[in-house]
Amino acid sequence: MSTDLIQKLRLNQLRKQSLWNSEETSFENLIKQHIGYHSADYWTPYLSIFARIGDYNPAELFKSINSGNKIVRINAFRRTLHVVHSDNLAIILRITGPILLNSIKKAPGIIDISSKELEKKLDQICEVIKDSPKRTNEIKKLLPDFSDTFRFLLLAGMAKGKIVRATASHARSNLTTYTALENWVPDVKINQVSTEEALIQLIRHYIAIYGPVSEEDIVWWLSLAKTPIRDCLKELKDELTRIKIAGLVHFMEKNDYTEAQNLSTANPPIIFFLPYEDHFPKAYKNRDWFIRQEDVQKLFPRNAKIYWPDKPLNIITKGIRAMGEIRPSIWVDGRIVGRWEIESLQKNEYKVVMSLFQNLDSAVENQIKQKKAELTIFINEKLGPIS
Repeated sequence: MSTDLIQKLRLNQLRKQSLWNSEETSFENLIKQHIGYHSADYWTPYLSIFARIGDYNPAELFKSINSGNKIVRINAFRRTLHVVHSDNLAIILRITGPILLNSIKKAPGIIDISSKELEKKLDQICEVIKDSPKRTNEIKKLLPDFSDTFRFLLLAGMAKGKIVRATASHARSNLTTYTALENWVPDVKINQVSTEEALIQLIRHYIAIYGPVSEEDIVWWLSLAKTPIRDCLKELKDELTRIKIAGLVHFMEKNDYTEAQNLSTANPPIIFFLPYEDHFPKAYKNRDWFIRQEDVQKLFPRNAKIYWPDKPLNIITKGIRAMGEIRPSIWVDGRIVGRWEIESLQKNEYKVVMSLFQNLDSAVENQIKQKKAELTIFINEKLGPIS
């Protein structure tokens, strides 16, 4: 495959992610189109939206999440927190729910509970939260016998589509309330689609938005075995084009491949800042195409203490794991060229700091600084005040 075609395919990925040549202005549409936005850090979806549509009102997104109006926060892909559109909720939970549930069943205090007993306990929790969302301490007071296993019971209830995260006091608070999913989003029926059809829909949607993708990418994204994924790819074969990139078979929608071939190169450079654990780079197992090998350790620190190469900063996202997480990244034309962080100066005052991994043209560096200034204003004037 020619270098020119590969560049067009990568440019097409940015277009589909609304990171280039997009006129989309609705965060609801973006979250629906992109299947889900990572939310392990509660600020991530707000910043992911900003990277794609520019200046907007994050208070509206918080209001939507806090009311269950189209946007819902759930444990989804790779068992991690995402905000998803309610229209996609059924197919997502149908596939990701059992994966989360299987991991929970191995937890202390849960492993010995029968399926029947688990259902009984979950029904009791749903009974006390059905009329109004409640925090964990409130639920524990009403169900004191559940205290030792309560965290895992909550996760099991969310995995089974019975319980959902509901309200929070501000946009970055992880102290959410919980309520019955059927009350929070009453129009969503988890069992309205079969597991087989849900998997086909998810893989079709994933290929459409992230393609070209390899079988390994799909396995990574869904945390599933290869066999059911291969079965779905066979089912979708008439819709897809198979192409080889670096010797590995990738899949794209046929129409998408044709559109990508007709793209022109971007001018001026495409520059954007993606936040911690943004869903786009997290969607791929193979990441060589967007980051140099010598820069991997800087963006994916294997040591939890490595947050910044020069000096320790009071950054707001400390990270959850020592390995695997993607720090905030600076992109130019589909490649990562640096890293950025949000430094907390004092209450509701923040500074965006950055470190470039390579020397760049002065004009490009100036455009990066302009993007940094715009991001700093958004965080301080719009995101900080609702947090």
